[in-house]
Amino acid sequence: MVGQHRSTQRLAPPPPAADDEQPRAWLRAFSTQRPRWGWRRAAKGLRREGWKINNKRVQRVWREEGLKVPYRNSL
Repeated sequence: MVGQHRSTQRLAPPPPAADDEQPRAWLRAFSTQRPRWGWRRAAKGLRREGWKINNKRVQRVWREEGLKVPYRNSL
């Protein structure tokens, strides 16, 4: 192992948790229904529906799913 850089020795990321699947599906559906709303409003919507989830987790899942609010086209 001599000569290999330390940054090459990393663990693979763990698979998504089983309890993350339903919020992920909900966020994907939310982003297609309301494309101009971002993760903050999605977090409020999740909590309104009874999920106990914090903002950091919602933002992480939002980013992992590749969801984005599209830019507005200016004239």
